Amino acid sequence: MTTIATPQPDAAASRPATPYFVSICLIVGLSGLLFGIDTAVVSGALAMVRATFRLDSDGEGWIVSSAVLGCVIGTFASGWLADRFGRRAILRAAGVLFLSSTVASAVPPSAIVLVLARIVGGLGIGFASVVGPLYIAEISPPRLRGRMIATFQLAITVGILTAFASNALILRFGDRWAGDVQWLRWLLVDEMWRGMLGACALPSLLFLLLILIIPESPRWLLKNGRPDQAKRVLIRLSGTGDVQLELASIDRSLTTQTGSLSELFSRRLRRPLVIGVLLTIFGNLSGINVIMYYAPKLLATAGAAPEGAMDGTVAIGVMNLVFTLVAMALVDRAGRRPLLLTGVGGCAAALNTAALLSPSMSKPGSGCSSRCLCTSPVSRSPTAPSDGLSFPNYSPPEFEAGRRASSPCSAGAPAS
Repeated sequence: MTTIATPQPDAAASRPATPYFVSICLIVGLSGLLFGIDTAVVSGALAMVRATFRLDSDGEGWIVSSAVLGCVIGTFASGWLADRFGRRAILRAAGVLFLSSTVASAVPPSAIVLVLARIVGGLGIGFASVVGPLYIAEISPPRLRGRMIATFQLAITVGILTAFASNALILRFGDRWAGDVQWLRWLLVDEMWRGMLGACALPSLLFLLLILIIPESPRWLLKNGRPDQAKRVLIRLSGTGDVQLELASIDRSLTTQTGSLSELFSRRLRRPLVIGVLLTIFGNLSGINVIMYYAPKLLATAGAAPEGAMDGTVAIGVMNLVFTLVAMALVDRAGRRPLLLTGVGGCAAALNTAALLSPSMSKPGSGCSSRCLCTSPVSRSPTAPSDGLSFPNYSPPEFEAGRRASSPCSAGAPAS
């Protein structure tokens, strides 16, 4: 590793947020948007997919869970791949996976092909969920790091809302948009689930094109013996030629922090590792994922018409986004633990109420359960930024990729 003279002050702390730095973070944040879209878009299409391919409940479950299977694989592999080939290369791979999955999901001749396409999309989600926040953390000055990583979480939530809104718009206006164009009528009217699943193609293509222009992480470059390239990247990010202090700070951290797998499971880190993993596991076992994946079906069971069920799903996405913003505003002021307790407790109350009222959900107009379903993301949303920030706060920075990959199930779950 190249040794750089080590001045003591840390210049990274005062590095300004230049327009170039912000634009790079926004581009990488698009991977979070695609994460949210690819995860949630299946909810509106599920009933129609089941009818088209004449699936039973097991087949329907495979359509939903196949993306999570790909996620688990992608999350486990992404840390090693990002260290071996670079952060930028894995983000580009995620873009290719997102785009290819979207296209294949829109035109599958069979349910098996759709399952395989969603596994490919899950791989992209797994890559993005680990490498996106990792890249943002490595290019951000310390004072902005937590805020920028929380913005990635916000992008996931926006992606979920985008998927819900896209499904509702296609259901409501697909016939008008298609006109007399035969192939558009196939996608947006006759088998509109294809249009719903294919709607992610444009943002996926945009992300893939934009990700080509981002630089490699300066930390990865320095770690791999490329100090001149790392310096050029830092100059562009900071807007100044005086980056020697920051280079020295990165080099010093690489020299003193090994971050080996054996150290990750050492006694010193065992407790934060267990806490971080359990936070993620129990957050996803809360039941919120059922709402995100099956909201239209649940609302239809509660007596809503198809368009009403879709509109209700959009309302869930809006509440999810609004209260994620509220949580981001409160997380530093109120603290991680109070937000976690409030969010999980409220989510448990809303979901249990909906479950208790479920026998009456088949009755037309039983709106009480519907309101409980819409309330559950409100309660769960406050935990999202604190889930993502609590673990990093008490685990060392050299394990940034490892601590994100340590809870692979979270990668496939809607980040609500």
